Amino acid sequence: MTRRRDPNINSSTREGRMLKATRLELDRRIGPTPSFEARELADQILRAKREIALVERKRIDAGALSEIERELMMRHENALSRALRRLERLAPLPASREPSLADLLAADRAAREAQAA
Repeated sequence: MTRRRDPNINSSTREGRMLKATRLELDRRIGPTPSFEARELADQILRAKREIALVERKRIDAGALSEIERELMMRHENALSRALRRLERLAPLPASREPSLADLLAADRAAREAQAA
């Protein structure tokens, strides 16, 4: 899988490390040869997360947000939510099935029969 490197991500900051981890997770999610739409959605998700992180940093530094900044935060959170839903429809996660009780009992029974034989 080829990983795209974003030159705008500074890994020395908390926000940069979060964005780098998000980029790696998105690359793993959309696969080695993503469609144009999947790449654009991944970029939208990163932009929204970056903007949310910047507003959060401002909130932490200033102690509070102005009304305009709260509105901006809500807009970015909504954009992130919509992009994640569209990505889910475009590239759903494979269902990782946990073993059911019947599966566990069957495996236990098979192990006991093999031990008895």
